[in-house]
Amino acid sequence: AMMVLYNQPGRETNYLWLENLLFELEQDVLH
Repeated sequence: AMMVLYNQPGRETNYLWLENLLFELEQDVLH
């Protein structure tokens, strides 16, 4: 997961990646 984060080109993409990760984690918990 960290490798994907480091490979992102900019800070904005990192935020999008983080939001997507948190969303997936929430889905895993709810389901």
